[in-house]
Amino acid sequence: MSQIINLIDRKQLPVIKKSELADGSWYIGKTNQRGMPIGQWDGIKQKFLCIKPPKFGMSSLYEMNHLEDDDGFVCFEPVIIIEL
Repeated sequence: MSQIINLIDRKQLPVIKKSELADGSWYIGKTNQRGMPIGQWDGIKQKFLCIKPPKFGMSSLYEMNHLEDDDGFVCFEPVIIIEL
């Protein structure tokens, strides 16, 4: 899947607004931190659960705000919904 994500020029796509996000849906996005282009929107917490690729054989999960709730830390900017 990472090869598909690398083919998409995410910098050219507009960020999906919070009001347009679907609870539980997965998104391809961008952050100012490398390696976290996929996140699942949690409509109750109003945060993304993002997957950081494996390091030493283990993936990590991080909660991130949407860009509209920028708090000075890394934010997730969804640009494409993943249709499952």
